Formats: sequence, structure tokens, C-alpha cells
Amino acid sequence: MPSGAPVNGRTDYSAETGVSGTGTQLSYALPLVFGLVPAGREQSTVDRLVADVAAHQNHVTTGFVGTTLVFQALGKYQRNDVALAIAQRTDCPSFGYMVNQGPGTIWEKWDNSSASDGTSSKDHIGLGGAIGQWFQQQLAGVQPGSPGWREFTLAPAVAGNLAHVTAQQQTVRGNVVSSWQRDGSTLTYHATVPVGAKATIRLPLLGGKQSSVRENGRTVFADGHAAQPDPGLTVGRADDETLTLTAGSGDYTFTVTPPRTPFTRLALTTGTPPAITAGGSGDIPVVVEGRSTVAGQATLGAQVPAGWTVTATPAAIPLTPATSETPGSVRITVPAGVKSGLYPVTLTVKAPLGGEAKTTVNVPVFGSWASGTTAAASSEHAPNVVNGATRTYVASNAIDHDLATFWNDDTDGRYPRTR
Repeated sequence: MPSGAPVNGRTDYSAETGVSGTGTQLSYALPLVFGLVPAGREQSTVDRLVADVAAHQNHVTTGFVGTTLVFQALGKYQRNDVALAIAQRTDCPSFGYMVNQGPGTIWEKWDNSSASDGTSSKDHIGLGGAIGQWFQQQLAGVQPGSPGWREFTLAPAVAGNLAHVTAQQQTVRGNVVSSWQRDGSTLTYHATVPVGAKATIRLPLLGGKQSSVRENGRTVFADGHAAQPDPGLTVGRADDETLTLTAGSGDYTFTVTPPRTPFTRLALTTGTPPAITAGGSGDIPVVVEGRSTVAGQATLGAQVPAGWTVTATPAAIPLTPATSETPGSVRITVPAGVKSGLYPVTLTVKAPLGGEAKTTVNVPVFGSWASGTTAAASSEHAPNVVNGATRTYVASNAIDHDLATFWNDDTDGRYPRTR
């Protein structure tokens, strides 16, 4: 289906705005998981999902079916920092809220319902399966491949303030084990590959591709390149996120050490900027994604036109060894007298020892018309359909029903519009 094709008066995907479906978390997550987002638009859809989660204070807005897809989408696009923030909430709706209410089980729905309608189970796989799958396949990284587990992937996600994760999977070939422990920016990872199986290991590099990797005391990767050969182990491609290895059957213990040179990664996601009236203020929602091998704080701010002011909350964001997400906002104050229009504002986040991310958004400003301003012309327009509803553009819609005071700029589907 073409991008933006209307179905029953609704648009499935807008390439112009990046909004998918109705703009809910599920309407972003489902097409991401099933590969339905138009090529090249995936990241903007992920960003919108992340921004919506942050707008709801790290809560999901999904239920029995959709929550699984939200966790799958965040894992697929390496936003396990956001998934972890959801998992660590303890207020309703959240998994922590359920556990704290006792007896420590996951319910059928978010609220502690006792309704006798068959939907109030206090021990249910629906929501429990969503977070359980994420624990196993993302935090521990145990991901099935070919039938019978002849080939599989181990791609552990080291995120937020977690210090250790251990998981195992029983297969017809034996137990698969994936276990990691983080001490600052140093990572120790243990993997067991059963006899007759082969694993693709994506090993996290908290210090980037200049990290060094040792396996059972033998250096296998250093200075961005494979080092000594290791029996049963093939070193593949590395980037600043992971080192890919192929491992035959056996037990492996990897130690990943960061370089001496500080390494920092920052990224910035923004929500939709508000329209601001000249002389007023508006908050632009942001989510900062970051990690660093050195302790410190990143600074959130913005570059704005002369005379405008900026207040960031929080102004300083702690940097952690593993990737963490921090929701915030940037308040923009526009002086009185500014003309109507779209104004570019560049949001920035900077680390003291290197590392910067920026993104530019257009902030709509409603200025005041000068005294005595009049419309040059008025016009009526043929009716059209917007979001399934018929819209009319005729003088009878005006307050005084007078064509002389009725204004329309003859732009179908974009009414009203100031120019």
C-alpha cells in the first residue's frame, strides 16, 4: 500500500509527519516489528514510539496484546534502555505495581480488578509473556535461530543501572547459557554453546570499538582489530556498539575492557514542538540516550533566535557506563512582537569530555497582526473530506454569515491557514 494511502477516510502512514495509524504506541510498534514501515522511515517511527513512552512517564498505553509488541519493537531497534525504564516503574500501570500488590504475580490486566467478567486473572501469561520474553531474548540475548537450536544468537543488552543478568535455555542439544556482569564499564560475559550447535555472539562494547576483549585470558580483539586466534572462535565485525563473533560448542568467558581514552555516546529524541504565542512559552519534550566510560554529566540546551530564552529540565544529565534514557523538556520563551511563522530551534546535549548530539525542530509561533491589518480577499470553497468527515467552507460558517468578513485561502484540506 502506498505511503499515506487513505483507508476508510484514515491514513495508515504519513511520510510528512511520520505518524503511523492513530499515533498510539501500538500503531508505531506493530509496523516496526513486522517490517511494515516504509524503508528509510524506521528510525523516525522508533523516535516517535520513544517520545510517546516518555510523554507517559515511561508507561505503556497498550494492554494484553500490544505490550508484547512495544517491548519487541524497542528491543529490535536497540532501545532496551527505554524498555528497562518501563519495566522498572512501580506505579500503575506497570509490572512493578502488580508485584508490589502481592502475591508477586503478573495479572491479566493492569488494574487490580476483581470484576467477575472472566478478565481478572491474577496469574496470566498475556502481560507476563511480554516482559518474560524481553528478559530472555533482550537482556540475556538468547534468540533462537534454526530448528533444533543448531544455530542461534546470543546478543545480551547491557542497559541502565543493571549490574548482572543470567539466563539459560533448555534445548534438544543441551543447555544454552548467557550470563553477564558489569563492573563500571568493564563487562564479563559467559556463554555456553551445546555440542553440535553454533552461536553468533554480539558482545557489547561499552567503551566502543577501541575496547579490548579477552577470552579465557587470551586477547582476541584489541585496537579495533582481531588479535590472537582462538580455537572454535571466529572474530568478525566490530562497531562502537558490539563485536560479532561466531562460536562453536564450548564454554566461553569474555572480559571486555574499555580504552583509556574516554568514550561517550549521546543521542537525542524530540517530541512534537508546541505552538507558542508570541510573548509566551512552550515545552519541547526530549529523551536523551547516553553512556560514557567516565563519570560526569551531559548538558541539555538549545540554540534559539536572538532574544529568545531557554530553560532545560533537567539541565544536567548523569552519564552512566551502560546506555540509559532520561526524559526531559526544553522550555522556549518567545518575546512579544515576534511575527508568526516556523522558527528553527536546534536542541543539543553535550558531554564535558567529548560527545554531542543535536537535532533541529521547527517551532510554530503565533504572532499578533499589526493594528489595522485587513484580509485582502475572501472566498468560498467546495466541500472536502478530512478524517472521514465532510468539511464545508462557505460564508454561512462565519459568525456573521457575511462573505465580506469570511476568509478562506482556497487550500483544500488545510483550512484554516494564515499566510
